Amino acid sequence: MIYTKPCDICHKIMEKPYKMTISGWNKRRFCSQKCNGIWKKGKDFLKTRLGKPAWNRGKKLPYLIGNTHAKGYHHSEQAKKNMSLNRSGEKHWDWKGNNASYSAIHKWLVKNYGIADHCDNKDCLKINSKRYEYALKIGFKYTHNRECYAQLCIPCHRSYDSRLNKLNVRL
Repeated sequence: MIYTKPCDICHKIMEKPYKMTISGWNKRRFCSQKCNGIWKKGKDFLKTRLGKPAWNRGKKLPYLIGNTHAKGYHHSEQAKKNMSLNRSGEKHWDWKGNNASYSAIHKWLVKNYGIADHCDNKDCLKINSKRYEYALKIGFKYTHNRECYAQLCIPCHRSYDSRLNKLNVRL
């Protein structure tokens, strides 16, 4: 059986799609999204839906939503700096100390001591290198201690870390 009915906006005859349920077909009023949009245009759906007022219109909540008492408040630069200091380093809730990961310790080095900018290798042949890295010195463990790391250019760092050339590089 073929079900048909006219669209409420353009009055075009529409047929029920094969996979649509009967209850869904009975609720359908428009032939397309375009007609649905034309019907919605000019209606205020926040206030009413099909002529009925919203169920929560005029009702007050017994609690505040969000941080309404501080809306529009801005901290001063000094207050922001103090809040940052109170949550940095060992005071931070997620501070792991010397159990931090490799990348976390290297990020800590860059944050506290800046980006590596020279090569500590006395025998380095590269005078003007574009990039430098922090390298863990032989015999040390990854810790939050600057004395455990040396600044090296990329070629020196690679040769320093390779097992065959460890004895050839002197810092």
